[in-house]
Amino acid sequence: MSADGAASSRAEAPGEGRIEFRNVDFDFGISDAPVLRDLSFEVGSGEFFVLLGPSGCGKSTALNLIAGFESPTSGAVLAGGRRVQGAGRDRAVIFQDSDSIYGWLTVLDNVAFALRVVGVGEKERRSRAAAALKLVGLQGHEEKYPGQLSGGMKQRTQLARALVLDSPILLMDEPFAALDAQTRSILQDEMVQLSIRMRRTVLFITHDISEAILLGDRVGIMRAGPASAIKEIIEIRLPRPRRRSGVDFGELYERIAQSISDEVHSALRREDSLLE
Repeated sequence: MSADGAASSRAEAPGEGRIEFRNVDFDFGISDAPVLRDLSFEVGSGEFFVLLGPSGCGKSTALNLIAGFESPTSGAVLAGGRRVQGAGRDRAVIFQDSDSIYGWLTVLDNVAFALRVVGVGEKERRSRAAAALKLVGLQGHEEKYPGQLSGGMKQRTQLARALVLDSPILLMDEPFAALDAQTRSILQDEMVQLSIRMRRTVLFITHDISEAILLGDRVGIMRAGPASAIKEIIEIRLPRPRRRSGVDFGELYERIAQSISDEVHSALRREDSLLE
């Protein structure tokens, strides 16, 4: 199946991309310093859900739990209705940096590598990799090596590699954070269009309020850590394409910024009371 075909078929399997956190605690083995406490939320199949919150609130930890890189201390994390018990092909992860790209392989071979690992034949994997690269705007760059790519092109390569496996769930941990402002803005706009076409469930981690509003169907705002959980979930009702300069965009930005600011100040007051 091509990347385009995978995108169009995503709606054929309702529920397979559903994410659930049920009363999840996580503490890195230090019970009196929990990272997450009673974290509960759901992401619907095909939804673009953004986790946003203060630094250190456990956003990336939540992503690592659904990815299967960590296990909850208590509670349950489910993907497609099944308890997560480790990494799986149903969940593809895209990280902030491009260290996972192999410098000795071409762009095409990097994208096709995962298919090679699972035993897909050479002709099919190259065809699927080429289709995924076309989907993310890298057609014509297949034979380049990572050292010849810009930062934005490396992130597109990572995205193509995730798409080629046809995973119903994409987990994205600040994938544009290391890019310059112009490239980041371009990729944000492209991600909007791509998310509409591919119909995957996306859990997206960011510190950027504008990015959250631009991309998300809903935004989950987390409490300041430690012992973080969801403070509130805001549905983004703005029509697409969304304009950063729009009045409604600005009002929503201020609402979210105030919510996060209130949480940070509340956490600081709690810390001060403990020191008294």
